[in-house]
Parts: sequence; structure tokens; C-alpha cells
Amino acid sequence: MTASVRLRRLNLFCIQYAISPKELVSIGEEDARKLEDLLHDHVSYLESKQYAPRYIDDILKAIKIAIQELMKEKESERYDSLLIDEDNLVLYVKKGWDIVKELSSGRILICKLV
Repeated sequence: MTASVRLRRLNLFCIQYAISPKELVSIGEEDARKLEDLLHDHVSYLESKQYAPRYIDDILKAIKIAIQELMKEKESERYDSLLIDEDNLVLYVKKGWDIVKELSSGRILICKLV
């Protein structure tokens, strides 16, 4: 299943429940049980429309994968990262930056929670 199919299925789900994908991710972060209940309600709806079980499974997989991808994107947005020279390392560490990796070029990758 391609990413575009997963996103299309996630968008259809969100339209049906009048919720944005970002709000759906927030629900999942705050209360996983509430998200599961919403997905179970969707399964019941699809079953009432007599969709094939395999199709329902594919829809659920698509929605869950899309939510996971959005959560990863959201998590990566919480950090700033920089490539710096060793000369500036102490200054950034004192300001709360963390060292991620020293690269073969001698530059250093640092990050900070924002």
C-alpha cells in the first residue's frame, strides 16, 4: 500500500469524524484508549456497510500507519538541530544543546528540545 493511499484513507476517516489528522494524533498521544474506541467505531460503521473484512483491515492498517508517521513528524519538529565546528561546542553545550554525533568532516551535530 502506497503512502498516498494511506493518506487518502486517513483523510476520508478524518472527514467522516470531522477531525483533522493533527487532532487525531493529539488524541492518540493524550488518550490511546479514546483513539482505539474511535477506530472500533469506524470498524463497526464499515461492517454495517458490509465492507469485506480484508478491506476493513487494510483501512485500519492504513490509518494506523499514517498516524504513526504523523507522530514521528510531530516528534521531529520538537527539536532544532545544527552543525557546528568544535570551536563553538562549549558555547552551545552551556546553552543546553546536546551532542548527537561527531561527523567525519570534524563538524558536530547538536540538537535542542524546543
